[in-house]
Amino acid sequence: MAARRLSLITLLIAAAAACISCSGTSTSASSIPEGPVARHISAPSTLFEAASTPTSRTAPSGNLIHLRYSSAEVIVVPRDGTSALVGGGTVSNMELVKLPLGTSDSRVAIDGSADAAALGVDGTTAYVLTISADGITPINLDSGSVYQSIPLTGDPSGIVIVSGTTAYVSFALMNSISAVNLTTGSVGPPISVGYFPTAMAVSPDGSTVYVVNEGDGTITPVSVDTATAESPIQVGSRPDAIAIAPNGSVAYVANSGDGTVTPVALATGTPGSPIQVGKDPDAVVFTADSSMAYVANRGDGTVTRIDISTNEPGTPLAVGPSPSGLALAPNGSRLYVTDFGDATVSELSVGS
Repeated sequence: MAARRLSLITLLIAAAAACISCSGTSTSASSIPEGPVARHISAPSTLFEAASTPTSRTAPSGNLIHLRYSSAEVIVVPRDGTSALVGGGTVSNMELVKLPLGTSDSRVAIDGSADAAALGVDGTTAYVLTISADGITPINLDSGSVYQSIPLTGDPSGIVIVSGTTAYVSFALMNSISAVNLTTGSVGPPISVGYFPTAMAVSPDGSTVYVVNEGDGTITPVSVDTATAESPIQVGSRPDAIAIAPNGSVAYVANSGDGTVTPVALATGTPGSPIQVGKDPDAVVFTADSSMAYVANRGDGTVTRIDISTNEPGTPLAVGPSPSGLALAPNGSRLYVTDFGDATVSELSVGS
């Protein structure tokens, strides 16, 4: 989320200057075809240096690759675990990496730069939220095909997929989120949440979207059925990321302002005691069996593992200078860590 790091003073100035309203915003249905249409993809090219190539650092375990045409912030791994889409920062490229790392690769050109991304329910399509171009770009993770983008207005800042046809997008300067129809491109009316909403996560049953409000230290549950916001839940200082355990029992909210993770019991909406991790935690991911979570600490170059049964953090593992994105292989054996500081992706062996 580095592209969205603004001071509160800057946000106030930007909000005062903003004159775009996302209320009832919609694109013409005729501008978005029924289902995405392939637009372009560059020919495969050599974009990475394998871990065996001399480099300024090595991964603690597993492989390490250096990106050449994009920054390493956003990462999406499809359900079959055969590839990873990586990008972000200020570069209008993403890179499709075949997994395990370094086996093959190709460049994916997009309009704007990636600020967030989410995997579709089909398990093969990534929906990339772009800044500067302000839109949602679908990308096929098998072929790298880039489909027609859905344009947005109002400074979109986060995305989550709730069904095969619906995504929710947060609008940081509007203090709201809206549903987006992925087939027609229409954008629903705004739902007011907290101050400066960014990251989001959806409950495993698809009934509730949890919105991280970075500006006021809360998360807001939003009912998908009624499109209404519920009472906010207080977490930590400057929350920046959220993940929900696959069993639906708990959400972990990374608080970049105080170096903690707040566990929230979803059955009751009750926050637990903060878990101390590293400096400036920026990403969270759960294992498929909901037994462990991993947290990327952007400020001190580490990853922290947390035992979900006890909420106890393990010893931080040093990775790169600024780890910013996390994804697990579907079988749970490998953790992929993107690093914004040196444009690398690390593949760490973490068991199965």
